[in-house]
Amino acid sequence: MSNDPEVTRHLHEGPAPSAGEVWQRMAFALGQWGLRGYGMMAVEDQDGVVGRMGIYHPFDAPEPQLSYILRRRGWGKGYATEGAGLIRDWIFETHRPRCLTSQIARGNVARDSV
Repeated sequence: MSNDPEVTRHLHEGPAPSAGEVWQRMAFALGQWGLRGYGMMAVEDQDGVVGRMGIYHPFDAPEPQLSYILRRRGWGKGYATEGAGLIRDWIFETHRPRCLTSQIARGNVARDSV
């Protein structure tokens, strides 16, 4: 996913990460679960991993953020809408944050798979 410019064009993460940088990101994501009790999750369908979705909350961020990224083959199938609603309901029920944020880049609108 991180090497597909169409998928990452609104993420503002810079150039595609190296294998080592991907490993660091995975370690960070797994650490969130141990430290906060929430974090990112894999999104899978019958063909394998479609993306990631969950709660992103860096140390210095005042509020947790609902976040997701999907491969192109996952676009237009309702995964983001359904998954974001489930995660939102779960985080408020289990962890009761004061609020939950989400950042969407201007111009990042729903698109059918390409």
